[in-house]
Amino acid sequence: MLFRLLLFAVLVALWWGVLWFALPVGWLQGTMPSFIAIHTAPPLLAVAAWWGGKRAWVWRLRRAKKRAEDAEVAKEMAAKEADRIAHQKVQEQRRVHVDCRAVWAVVIEVPAWFGDEPGQRALMEQPLQKTNTQIDSLQQVFEQVFLKCEACVWLPVKLVDDDPAHRSWVKQAWHQATTEGCIEHFPPQPDCAVLPGEGAIPDRLIALFEQEPDLPAVILVGMDSPLTDTPEDSDPQAEPGHAVVAVLLSRPELVAPAKAEFAPSGDDAGSMTPYWERENRHEADPPQWQRIPAPLRQGLWDHAPFATLHRSNTVGELESERDSVLARQISDAILEVCINAGFRDLPFKEEKAEEAEEAQEGGDAKAQAKPKPKPKPKPKEPEPLDLGWFVHNSGSSARLGALSSALRDHGCEISAFKKASDLDVEHGNVGKAREVLMLAEALVRVEQLQKPVLTADFNEDDSLGIGLVRPFSGGATTEEKSMPTEAERT
Repeated sequence: MLFRLLLFAVLVALWWGVLWFALPVGWLQGTMPSFIAIHTAPPLLAVAAWWGGKRAWVWRLRRAKKRAEDAEVAKEMAAKEADRIAHQKVQEQRRVHVDCRAVWAVVIEVPAWFGDEPGQRALMEQPLQKTNTQIDSLQQVFEQVFLKCEACVWLPVKLVDDDPAHRSWVKQAWHQATTEGCIEHFPPQPDCAVLPGEGAIPDRLIALFEQEPDLPAVILVGMDSPLTDTPEDSDPQAEPGHAVVAVLLSRPELVAPAKAEFAPSGDDAGSMTPYWERENRHEADPPQWQRIPAPLRQGLWDHAPFATLHRSNTVGELESERDSVLARQISDAILEVCINAGFRDLPFKEEKAEEAEEAQEGGDAKAQAKPKPKPKPKPKEPEPLDLGWFVHNSGSSARLGALSSALRDHGCEISAFKKASDLDVEHGNVGKAREVLMLAEALVRVEQLQKPVLTADFNEDDSLGIGLVRPFSGGATTEEKSMPTEAERT
């Protein structure tokens, strides 16, 4: 304001000097209003023009700044939205799962909790013997598999361990089961191969279905008999065991097959033509079903899934000296599998940054002295993890205590003695079949209890595999997404 008054005074002085000393005196003639207007109007107009120009210039600067800020905000919002989309894709990819439709197993002694309830599971006993144990057990398992679902004879058999002897035993037991089971039509040889990939079984199964989009289901087989290799003078406390396990697993987006109706046999389709080569009256099924004959597809579909198997988490090196550190490692692994199973949300990177910033401010005394901003509303606390059972092979009270402590960190007050299975105690040393047998027991308990079951597999190399199996929810939800195709993943 003072500057405008000073500018107005300077302009008035200059203008009056021009009027009185530079212009002719005739300019000053006229009435009093015109005399006043001549002396005051031009300085006022000049000041008004200067002030208006300045306002226009400031407005343009503010507008340009506002546009730049809006562009920066839009860029940040676009980046955040892209991050959220990428975060959602990562979360969906982590929550990919496979469906379990049936479990068969042969063990030395069936656990007391199994009972004799009917269902899509079968645990069978076989007495101790030293000769031909695995082939007999395999044949017994395959007979049960083909009796319940004849379509399984056309499915590939995936072995956990790459052992030529295991492949030979599978082929021999498969042929015996198909012959003695009175199966009318079956392929000349079983499709037997090792489950590809490395790491835990759930991760390898998910990768298998992603790599083979035309695969409807597989039969996972795990077997071992340490008792056949145990010398007579060995330590009796080793308790060698025996287990043969077969699990029927399918992809999550498997669609129902069309009902098979055959055209009447003509001259070109006699009675000697196999039924799977005759002309069908229904529309073609998706490629997922092509390896199974049309009349048998419904039998596989009728074995509805009862559990979902999710990605696992592996802890590389366990700290066995300090129970608190071990419990923390196990708790972090449980959190990861809870995210994979949809019980927890994957933390967004902004939330992680805010937590790190709060932790840094909490440790800085100067930051504590500053006035704290208005606290943000805290996110809703996750619901406690409601497990029905957990299967483990801890082998020591320290590991079992750390496992129980880690479960309590997630709000799961489950008894390690009443609601848990120790695989080594129930079945002894089952060798290479341990991981599949642990998965089979977890699946059986899921069907019985209709609650999630946790598995904790302590390996000989001091690593730990944590897995989670949950009841089938009836289809893919926002928490459980279907298997992405190759194009979607790329």
